[in-house]
Amino acid sequence: MKARLVMLVVGFACSLMAIPSVARAGSSSAKVTATQLQKVLDRLDAVEKQNRDLRTQMLELQQRVQPLAAATPSVKEEVKAQVQQQVAPLAQQVTAITTAQQELPFGVGFRVGYSESPYGMPGGLRYSAFLNYRLLTEEDGIPFGDISGELEAALVKGGGATTVNNLGTILNPSIGPQKTWVDTVEIQPTVQYHLNLASAGFPALAQLKPYVLAGPGIWISMLSTPVVNRAKGAGQGFRATDADTQAGGVFGFGAKYSLAGLSVPPIQRILNRISVGTEYRFNLLANGWGFNQYTGSVQFGF
Repeated sequence: MKARLVMLVVGFACSLMAIPSVARAGSSSAKVTATQLQKVLDRLDAVEKQNRDLRTQMLELQQRVQPLAAATPSVKEEVKAQVQQQVAPLAQQVTAITTAQQELPFGVGFRVGYSESPYGMPGGLRYSAFLNYRLLTEEDGIPFGDISGELEAALVKGGGATTVNNLGTILNPSIGPQKTWVDTVEIQPTVQYHLNLASAGFPALAQLKPYVLAGPGIWISMLSTPVVNRAKGAGQGFRATDADTQAGGVFGFGAKYSLAGLSVPPIQRILNRISVGTEYRFNLLANGWGFNQYTGSVQFGF
């Protein structure tokens, strides 16, 4: 309304200023000025109507938004719960994929530990080196794990015992019982099944892999004694050896832990390739001798 009054005043002033010209121009000019003023008033009316319409729309919009604003916290909680339910299985899949990427299919490793010896001889330290290669995975239909092949070569440094069952005493009975040692070389190709605990429903234990193993083996045992001739000179210190070769089978179980589960950023790329473990094996030779072995291992993936 204020705008309309201003326009009326302006129009009235214009009319007053136009009186001389109206007098000169006549009644036709006065009619033109009145027509223009009416057009301006009509436009003001249209603008006021648009303003009223806009106010009405704003009020309706506020009435719609207020209930939504009040319900926003509960909607957020509901959406958050739904997102968490969907994210949980995705997180397990990501963990499985990350673990598969970190556990490389080809590995080289070493084992060291204690081994009994065949033929009733005292046991001793066992050293070995092995190559391990993953043959089949879950994608190939292996349930909850994978199958790998391994070739291991080991040496058992057995303990000593005083006995007449040695080459030196047999060749020279007069020397009597001698301190005798037995060392055993082992060649053992095995097949291993590794359980994937993440696939079995334990994602927190994804880095731990229990496994079982079985396969054939060859054992070369060397029963040794001091030299028959103890005279000083060339060959002094040489040990006379009686060797025996046997075939057989090996069975066992163990577990390995991937160091990729640790978080040490400066050396993380190295840790991702290393796993440590422990293992038990039972060796059964074709001649009936059986003995146990207990070792720890470290493996490097490639």
